[in-house]
Amino acid sequence: MEAEINQLQQEKEVAVAPSLLLKNEEQSQQEINQLHDENNRLKTELLQTQSRLEGIQRFLNGGTIEKTTQEKRTEEAIVMTSPADSIKTQSASPTTLPSPQKVAVAGSSQADLDSDVLRALQAVLDYNEYEATSHQQRWAISIPVMKDLLKQLGKATQPRIEAVLRAKSEAIDEHHRHHGFGQRHNRVHQGHSISEMIKL
Repeated sequence: MEAEINQLQQEKEVAVAPSLLLKNEEQSQQEINQLHDENNRLKTELLQTQSRLEGIQRFLNGGTIEKTTQEKRTEEAIVMTSPADSIKTQSASPTTLPSPQKVAVAGSSQADLDSDVLRALQAVLDYNEYEATSHQQRWAISIPVMKDLLKQLGKATQPRIEAVLRAKSEAIDEHHRHHGFGQRHNRVHQGHSISEMIKL
């Protein structure tokens, strides 16, 4: 009788062992897929941050915003896979990241322009391009909007704002065309302040 019990226990262990191994393999595969997803998300965030930084650098240097490194990398087909793809077919598809608008920034002597006003202008451009998710959330660039934003720094002087808006008028007009802003676009915000959305 003892021999039968030992034999049955051995058979049970042999039968249970593959199912335990299978569970462990499934958990390992899930963990690997989660790590792949996290890695891909971090790569995407890095590319977006690099693109924003390049746009700010070009804007502050008075250059032109052309094809960004981010767009070049996208064209080189950065491959990202979902867990289902990696388990089933190992197929990959290139991911397109949001690309900043292409705007020719009007050339002018940067030394003549207030750096805080330039920073505020770039903050509005970036907010409209990367953070606002709908047309109603975006802000048309105007003297009242810039004054409101620059109150955070105590530098809401109209002559400095006007100088920057004049110098960057081509870029601003292109930005407004890109987003389809009319002259009265900011009325959609109905009493809200841009300072609620953007902190300098």
